[in-house]
Amino acid sequence: MSGILSQITALLILLNLTAACLARANSVRHRPVGPVWLFLATAVAGLLLFLVKIDGLSAVDLVLSISPTLSVLTCGLMLHGYSEKVFGRPLLATRELTLWAGFVLCVSAPLFASVLGLVPIDLYAQGYHSSWVYLIPVGFGAYAAWRGYFRLAALMFGVLAAKLVGLIPTENLFDAMTDGIAFVLAVVIGVRHAAGCVKRRRAQSADAVVGSDSLRDQRFRSTLRWIMVAGVSVALLWLCAQHEHGRAKGTYCPIPNVITCICLAAAAAFACKRYWRAWASPFVAGIVGAFAMADPHCGPYGGALGLLVGLLIAILPWGTKE
Repeated sequence: MSGILSQITALLILLNLTAACLARANSVRHRPVGPVWLFLATAVAGLLLFLVKIDGLSAVDLVLSISPTLSVLTCGLMLHGYSEKVFGRPLLATRELTLWAGFVLCVSAPLFASVLGLVPIDLYAQGYHSSWVYLIPVGFGAYAAWRGYFRLAALMFGVLAAKLVGLIPTENLFDAMTDGIAFVLAVVIGVRHAAGCVKRRRAQSADAVVGSDSLRDQRFRSTLRWIMVAGVSVALLWLCAQHEHGRAKGTYCPIPNVITCICLAAAAAFACKRYWRAWASPFVAGIVGAFAMADPHCGPYGGALGLLVGLLIAILPWGTKE
């Protein structure tokens, strides 16, 4: 029972990707199907992803090989995304989503800095026995409830429930609050929120300075884009050269697997950019790259390769949907 939360969250991650593809395909149909049919289709896909195993591993197991422990907050965000894609009714409002990202970043940044040895205290060890750690979800949950964000408050108290019931494999409260996937998604949400604020401010001041530096801005953006392309390309080539140590415990990762990973990740990133969202291309390509390795021990290396390939596709000025 201790790993059931991570398994459910991993399944929800796969269901979100499936629902996104089905919702996109449904939007271009002459007669779109209703949410009930989308729900049934994703339910069948979920059963297949959970039950069908190749070499003893299902798709859920491969997701867990990338991130073995998934938090309550990641589970809540996946439920939010699934409800929005299938039923058109997101669980969290825009401000709740922003607060969710802020909470994850505030918890993850010092925690990961502690794990990497950048600060002298071991915060992760405090999550096993220190009572003050319980004040973090309780305090934020009380604040969310005071502001009227009751669903976000329910997620915070769900963190405590998961710890008390024993749904977390490690019995560490920090593992119920954050994980690597939650941190990446929080960064994406934070960047989108900041970009939206900047865009709104520019729109408000556009009437005063219409077109004054448009050509200069266009040249600067083009130059910055190609500098980023060069930087990501160099990083990708360097990571490809590390295939001899790409497998678990620093062992060899076959070159055909690397080539397959890059090709499938590039195709997935281009399709995501063309038919869905450009900003999601790196994450979709990273997931596809991890699965394309066809070896759970090479999954993290394939995920990193796919992430860089997707980032490169997202930066390039071609392939954006009309």
